[in-house]
Amino acid sequence: MAHLESGNGWYRVVFEVQGERFAKSLNTLNTKSEKSANACLAKVNDNLRRVDLGLIGLGVSSGFTST
Repeated sequence: MAHLESGNGWYRVVFEVQGERFAKSLNTLNTKSEKSANACLAKVNDNLRRVDLGLIGLGVSSGFTST
């Protein structure tokens, strides 16, 4: 399951896939975008569920940074 990290107006989504931790900035530069960050988090969690069910596969270049 993914979660949000935030600080001083920024948000990033963090999750693990196959034991590897990934993080991606949501480019939300003000605190009014918490609603947008939560919507993105819901989409990531839905996609992770689909990966677990085998409905979608993992691409080679996802744009996410391993941490």
